[in-house]
Amino acid sequence: MQEKAFCPAIFEYKGPMLSIREARCMSGNREYGDLFRAESHCICVQPWEYELDARTVAVFKHFMKMDDRALLSFTSTSPLAEGPSFVTNMRSILDLLTKYPRSKELFPDKRAEFRFGWKETQGWVELNDAPQPAGAGEEAVTGP
Repeated sequence: MQEKAFCPAIFEYKGPMLSIREARCMSGNREYGDLFRAESHCICVQPWEYELDARTVAVFKHFMKMDDRALLSFTSTSPLAEGPSFVTNMRSILDLLTKYPRSKELFPDKRAEFRFGWKETQGWVELNDAPQPAGAGEEAVTGP
């Protein structure tokens, strides 16, 4: 039997529009689409339809008032395994969805997708001409 080394990968930067991409699941949408397009070497984020009811928005606002430990406990299936940025990312997602409880508010221009290409000197840069979605300016678009 051969001995092998195990080296877990850690990705500090997870690409552009992370909060918006992660909000898809929290908004009830289960269709994720293809994030990376190998043929064009682009990250593509597709808008999705959603509308949060008043109760869901109220629950998300309640979660945002929790201390970090309680928020971790209520929002993670594996609280002991989460990385140090989990709670910060969760707060960002909850904030985004309470500010924009309907897709027409987050994606007002009805674009088909937001495309990003990697530029060695700039990181991920948007390849579309149209404006970003309403909540996109709240996080960095550049890479490591």
